[in-house]
Amino acid sequence: MDIMTFALICGAVGVVYGLITTAWVLKQDPGSPRMQEISAAVREGANAFLNREYKTVAMVGAVVFVLLFGWASTPPSALSSAPPARVCADTLACT
Repeated sequence: MDIMTFALICGAVGVVYGLITTAWVLKQDPGSPRMQEISAAVREGANAFLNREYKTVAMVGAVVFVLLFGWASTPPSALSSAPPARVCADTLACT
């Protein structure tokens, strides 16, 4: 078995485990009204954090994209101030 097959099998096992665990958690008793109130507050805070995190990652990603796109569209001659290398069939003639 090669490493790629092993990695794919491990990934599939992880996804199946995640689905089984999610189904089990969702079947559990939600708890008392006070526990549900605390859970709602935690969920609200987690969602606010994730929304802020997604915005931050999107802004950083946009800046990196623009920088990489600008660098990739620059002609190679503009990136280097060194003169182009000479190509010679005979090394003695290039000296």
